[in-house]
Amino acid sequence: MKATQVNQTNVIAKAVQFVNKFKMDINDAVRKGIMLEQLRNRMVNGEMVKFKYMKVDGSIRSAIGTLQADVVAANTKANGTYHKPMGTFCYIDLESFGWRSFKEERLIEILN
Repeated sequence: MKATQVNQTNVIAKAVQFVNKFKMDINDAVRKGIMLEQLRNRMVNGEMVKFKYMKVDGSIRSAIGTLQADVVAANTKANGTYHKPMGTFCYIDLESFGWRSFKEERLIEILN
């Protein structure tokens, strides 16, 4: 896995949210906050990142995603703005070439 800078404020905010809302252990909450920050940074910087998360039905999904500006622009309609639900991570799925999302607390691991 490539080293990326993490915004400590974002990590702490996510960790506090996970501890308060989901009663997650503080160490797990910080680890998950760091993973989310790394995932977002790598995707925004143009990487195609493979990761796993648990779907709402309990099944595990492996995905390859990005948030590269050109890909996002090509998959965004200019007729309005989108407000993502709080606590969700949205990305472009490179297998289906569409927007997908998952609940942030359900991220399992970054695979590459």
